[in-house]
Formats: sequence, C-alpha cells, structure tokens
Amino acid sequence: MAAISRIISAALLLLGGLACGPSFDYPGTWTGLRKLHVAPGTDPAVLRSLEKVVVTIHPNRRFELFESDLPKEGSVSYSGGRALLEIQDILGHRIEAEPQEVRNAYSKPMELVPNSDGTLSFIDPNFPERPPVTLTRKSTPTP
Repeated sequence: MAAISRIISAALLLLGGLACGPSFDYPGTWTGLRKLHVAPGTDPAVLRSLEKVVVTIHPNRRFELFESDLPKEGSVSYSGGRALLEIQDILGHRIEAEPQEVRNAYSKPMELVPNSDGTLSFIDPNFPERPPVTLTRKSTPTP
C-alpha cells in the first residue's frame, strides 16, 4: 500500500510540474536588431540582413531562429524563468553532421529572458562578445 501511495505522489508531482510550464507567454514571432560595427561603405541591405534577429517559438516546444543570416531550428525548454533554445539544425542540416568547430560554437543553449515591458532579451552565451538583443512580439500563434 505504501508503494502505491509513493507512486501516486510522484505522478502528481510530475503532473503538477508539467502543468506549471513557463510563466511568460513565449509562443509567437519575435524580432529585433543586433547593432553591428561594420566598415564604412557596407551595403545597407547586407547590413540589415546581418542585424536582423527573428525567433519563432511554437507551442510544441520547437523554435525557428534566423540570425547572422543563418536559419537555425531546435527545441525549447524552460528553466529559471527563461526559455532555452537548443540548436538542432543549421541551414537544414543536423548539427551532429556539422564540423566540430560548428558544434562547439553552438554547444550552449541560447536564452530568451522576459523583460518587464513584455519584450525578450535574446542572449547567446556561445558568443559573449555579442550584447543581448531586445526582441518585440510581432505575432502570436493561431490556435
């Protein structure tokens, strides 16, 4: 009987933890611009493309990211009030198939941190020299 009680208690704790989920409403498309220092005379269209950061968070805990002119995809997890983005595909190829340097460059999950004004800060700990990018919501997923 005690074993059944422990199993039921563990199941309730697990379900309670899953029900909590993130406290911030992440799903949707978020955009921002990364400030870059470039050489004078750089083509403005190229600069805009390199500055643009677009993150789409799907309700199924998947994401799409376009930044530094590269499309990336992967899974989303939530921890400590943040969304963690783990890269699984770059340019449509599994990250495991990429050279070790590329895998190393994306070894840490990127972070989305909610701000009090409803924006998100996009932080990439793999490139600490890059300052956070403020993202604003452009759309929400349709049910």
